[in-house]
Amino acid sequence: MRDPFTILGVSREASDDDIKKAYRKLARENHPDKFTDPAERSKAEERMKEINSAYEEIQKIRSGKARDSYYENAHYNESSATGDDRYVAVRVHINARRVREAEAVLGSVPQNERGAEWYYLRGITLMMRGNIIDAGRCFDIACDRDPDNEEYRAAREQLRARTSAYTGGTYTTSAGCSDSFCDCLRICFCANMCIGGPCC
Repeated sequence: MRDPFTILGVSREASDDDIKKAYRKLARENHPDKFTDPAERSKAEERMKEINSAYEEIQKIRSGKARDSYYENAHYNESSATGDDRYVAVRVHINARRVREAEAVLGSVPQNERGAEWYYLRGITLMMRGNIIDAGRCFDIACDRDPDNEEYRAAREQLRARTSAYTGGTYTTSAGCSDSFCDCLRICFCANMCIGGPCC
């Protein structure tokens, strides 16, 4: 199945009420009883199956009974940008979809040693948990601390590209970002899908 959030036309941060409204609207528009032509009715039945499946999948993701696998198909470079063995271990855990273990290693890093790579990897674990807002903040910090790192920029831009598809071309976070810096990141888009709790 395609990404269930895309099928319903909602963002991953959408409220349960907004998701329900989107589902009901699509169900009304695509209900097979609205169509008399057999071919159109058949298409509507298929579309309704997809809409119902997407809504059910989102409910499972929200309740913790299913994983948001659409964001869990990426593979990450297991070489640490800083050469830190702890970050190599985190990358191995991320690629094996062991989020808890990755978070445990990240949590063991003292606050004063948390540099750009720490925030980048924390952003990925947040994406794996579906926490897009905090993931975006972590990617912002990683890019601020190491603006020339293509891996970090790609993660941030991929997140922005995906969220802007849901919000009509805009992306906002509560983290500060100068216009020129954001424009630079938009230009430096690189295809490297990111996966994905708070940055600190």
